[in-house]
Amino acid sequence: MLIGDSHIKRCSEKISNLLDDSYNVTGITKTNANLEAITSPTDVNVDGYTKDDVLILNGGTMNVARNEMNNGLRHLTPFLKRTFSTIVLILDVPHRLDLVNSSCVNKETNVYNRKLQKVVKTSNHVQIQAMRRDRTCYTKHGMHINSLGKNWMCQEITKKFLDLLSPKSNNLTIPLYWKVPHLTDTTTQCSSNSTVCSLVMNQRPLRKKTPTKRNEYFLWA
Repeated sequence: MLIGDSHIKRCSEKISNLLDDSYNVTGITKTNANLEAITSPTDVNVDGYTKDDVLILNGGTMNVARNEMNNGLRHLTPFLKRTFSTIVLILDVPHRLDLVNSSCVNKETNVYNRKLQKVVKTSNHVQIQAMRRDRTCYTKHGMHINSLGKNWMCQEITKKFLDLLSPKSNNLTIPLYWKVPHLTDTTTQCSSNSTVCSLVMNQRPLRKKTPTKRNEYFLWA
């Protein structure tokens, strides 16, 4: 399921075209909605969701624009607890290219994305997809994502989607490194990784130290 604000409009159809018929893609778009409305339990019913399902969430733009960043993150926390039985992919808030980078809105966007990383850090079933900041991916006024940007976004979501659902191998591979045995010969030829090395060991007998008598110390002289 794909749910979010106007940034993901018509993205469900694009993602469905990138996948085969074995996947069912559903999209819910809420224009000019904040995170409280997007993550409402009445619209997002995840009771029957399992680890074979992926929930893609996009939101937070209106919270940042209205200086309600903390309020949006507060509603995101219970949403992550309700969706612990499935896989969640969250898209971070894109920058406003109609404003300069030093504007208060873009600064709040950076702060929101950093706090978003901290919120989902304790949730193992949640991952974040960063949005592209290339100017060619936005409309002329720079506020919304154009068709090129949505195509890129849908391709990245599809790659992440297939990677999350791909079976993971439980077999742990432990590499065994070459261990040189105890050498008794003076010269041993060994081959490792197509590289021939020559190990030369000179074994010298240990000298036995003569025990020192007590009267040889200056205190006992």
